[in-house]
Amino acid sequence: MSEKEGFWKLVRKGYRSMKEDFEPPKSKPEEAPEMEVKQEPVQEAPVQYEREEAPSPAFGVQAPAGAEQQVQPEPQVQGEKPAAYYVPPSEPVEEEPEEEPKPKKKSIFAFIKPANRRDEDLDDGVSELTIKKRRFRLIVAFGIVMSIVAFLISISISAGGIVPVSDAIAAMFSAIGKGGQNLDTVELYIYQSRLPRAIAAIGVGAGLAIAGCMYQAIIRNPLVDPYITGVSSGAGCFAVAVVALGVSIPFIGANTLYIIPVAAIVGGLIAFAITMGVAEGSGGSASNYILAGVIVGFALSSVQTVFLSMAKDNLSNAMWWLYGSFANITWENAWLVMFPALGISLLAMIWAREFNLFMMGEDQAKQLGMNVKRFKRTMMIIASVLTAICVAFCGIIGFVGLIIPHACRMALGTDHRLIMPASIVLGACLMLFSDLIARTVLSPLELPVGAITAMIGTPIFAYMLVKRGREYDG
Repeated sequence: MSEKEGFWKLVRKGYRSMKEDFEPPKSKPEEAPEMEVKQEPVQEAPVQYEREEAPSPAFGVQAPAGAEQQVQPEPQVQGEKPAAYYVPPSEPVEEEPEEEPKPKKKSIFAFIKPANRRDEDLDDGVSELTIKKRRFRLIVAFGIVMSIVAFLISISISAGGIVPVSDAIAAMFSAIGKGGQNLDTVELYIYQSRLPRAIAAIGVGAGLAIAGCMYQAIIRNPLVDPYITGVSSGAGCFAVAVVALGVSIPFIGANTLYIIPVAAIVGGLIAFAITMGVAEGSGGSASNYILAGVIVGFALSSVQTVFLSMAKDNLSNAMWWLYGSFANITWENAWLVMFPALGISLLAMIWAREFNLFMMGEDQAKQLGMNVKRFKRTMMIIASVLTAICVAFCGIIGFVGLIIPHACRMALGTDHRLIMPASIVLGACLMLFSDLIARTVLSPLELPVGAITAMIGTPIFAYMLVKRGREYDG
């Protein structure tokens, strides 16, 4: 072998050795051994473990020893082993059963709940009008039943003695059947004294209540009563003048049962006419009527005081009439109170829809075709005549025309188709009980009926006002 061939052989040998060093021999890659996970029984005590930071939210917390594991492989890196992570199993959540609402307890005064509350009505699925009608039927039934009870007690108890109710009813029908002739002692007491008083009390109570309802609707003021236009002051002034001065009226004469009532009616209507003229002359608004009535009332009351100072001999009769009493009611004037008062009260109910329209506002009433000025004037005249008739025979009895319409509005809302008949029934009921208490509580002494109506009505109205006053807008 020449030197040249030996040189090239040495170069080839060095090249192969270098190639073997830089290129390792090809061989199959070794597979990563599978990780064996031993499952051990779960201990009853809760296992506390520390949460390790996971490379991604997809992985859970690292599994503690002894818990069930779900193996989720990571992207493998050569020479590293995959880690196992523990995903806590999701347990179904049991829903707690809803408790049924307990029914609310209703008080005995539930019927005076104001009609503008609709929450319970809507919960029961009953319309507001249906609720009002139910309350109306309940109030009317209650008033009629209590009026019957008061009437039966009135003809059974008096200063003359106490008669059992069954005997009093029998004696009443017996006296009516005899026409008031040839009566025994019990029949005479019931027919001549107790029965006329009860009839007059029904008429006066219903008349004053409906008059107050009409005044409050027309003037739209919660403090208005039947005497706001000066009717009571005018009636009292003329009645005291007749008693003090011994004035006689043509075609009637003096010292009769009709002289004082006729004078009272005339005085009340004159006072109302003055109030009407002043109010209309100053614009005819509701506030003008109130201010005019107050001015006229103060003026006539001062004149009445002058006449009282002059009536030295008949002062007790004058004061008795001013305080209100049914002591002088007989069959001769009982029907003169009963029929006109109930007749005008029922007649006023014809305009119940017009009252509802008027309460919406004078502008809206005019747009719907109502002659507002004529309607207001007509209703004021009717209410004043009704008040004058009630005052004429029994004197000034207050508070009935104020409390009864408010009580009905609190229970029935502003619908006068329901308020007016309810006021008639409750007014008669209140007056019957007031007259009964006035003549029996200090028997044989008789108290003024006007004081009793205020004593009965004030606590009842105060309770209603505290209980429902925040939801009542008058």
